[in-house]
Amino acid sequence: MTVTKEESMSEFKIKSDNLQADCEMRISITHLPANTQICIKATVSDYYCVNASMELDHNVEWSAQATFLSDGNGSISLEKDPALFGSYTGVCPMGLFFRLKPVHPRKKALVDCFEEVPYFESYRVCLQAFEQTRCLAETEFKRYYQPPTVKGEVVYGLGLQGRLFFGEGCVNAPAIIVVSGSEGRIEKAQNIAQLLSGYGFVTLAVCYFGMQGVSEFLERIPLEIVEEAISILKKRKEVNPDRIGIYGRSKGAEFALLSASRFPDLKCVVANSPSAWVMEGIKKWKPSKSSSWTEHAKEVPYTQFSMTNYLKEKLMNRKLEYHSEESVIPVEQINGSVLVLAAYSDEIWPAFSSAVSISERLRLSGFVLPYHKYIYPNSGHMMTVAFQPNSRSPKASWYGVMKESEHSWKKTVAFFKEEL
Repeated sequence: MTVTKEESMSEFKIKSDNLQADCEMRISITHLPANTQICIKATVSDYYCVNASMELDHNVEWSAQATFLSDGNGSISLEKDPALFGSYTGVCPMGLFFRLKPVHPRKKALVDCFEEVPYFESYRVCLQAFEQTRCLAETEFKRYYQPPTVKGEVVYGLGLQGRLFFGEGCVNAPAIIVVSGSEGRIEKAQNIAQLLSGYGFVTLAVCYFGMQGVSEFLERIPLEIVEEAISILKKRKEVNPDRIGIYGRSKGAEFALLSASRFPDLKCVVANSPSAWVMEGIKKWKPSKSSSWTEHAKEVPYTQFSMTNYLKEKLMNRKLEYHSEESVIPVEQINGSVLVLAAYSDEIWPAFSSAVSISERLRLSGFVLPYHKYIYPNSGHMMTVAFQPNSRSPKASWYGVMKESEHSWKKTVAFFKEEL
């Protein structure tokens, strides 16, 4: 198809509170031909998606498009007008962003050296409006994971590798430790940490396994890694030592809850898709026959993997709850507020029953600090940040998944703002 670019009065108009990647944008186009089908295409580059495969080459372009009918004045508003067909249909202001897909996906080998892992401060967006093959309007801009006023710095400890993010001139600010899940490494944690840094927090993304310098596998990880992260933050002039929290998702949520139950300096914890119990470690995607965590070099009691229950889950097509009582995380010992986020249909482990168990344990213990629980009907295990594409739950409503990601992320940010 040959695309032509002709002189046109058509113009994109974009409104947003800011250009941070987790904020909604209001996009409209004016001075189009009236009552005409117009295809709007979004192409992004230098893009990192926390929900995508770890091996996806970050240099690939992502794209989405949808066709709309301009009104009698020659205008289209993505906030009000329905997409007739394309990457999505219906009214969805951020549909072009949530429905992005890699144009030519290809894999890239992951680097083992921590310092060689790239991180992306922003990504580039190109929006185009077409009448058939004629390009009537085009605009380009950046969306920021990490605002231009935020600096990134590599930090090391005895058992810790991390990336610290803080605003220019930042002094005595609240801080958040970020740990991700069973994929290991630093990429997902740092993307979440970058976005949180845009709200005025100092954030420390921690790599606790899967790279050179730390444990190779998710087994026998020292809880002292979080203790060391706390110590690093407390020594920074940018950080208020009395206002430190922790965010964990998936296996990182288990890590975060367990750490918060041990280290009273953590004043709040967000557990996204958590386990209420310490589970067996993972070695080369097999049970490690050891605990995931250690404390003072001693294994924390854990629930062993059960092949019988695993086969039952496959036959019944649902997650079963099985655990040993000694592996229960003593969340009532947490010295801070708690926010738990989970999906009813988590495909990885029983996050829903874990969320219920955590809340009930806090209630029965007479826990006096604030605690909140949000359960979502559409999202699966990968319920992360707002407006990043998520196709992990193909049978669920994509719109429902998008709105739940947005809601859970906003609740996360608001919780940290209120409790730190």
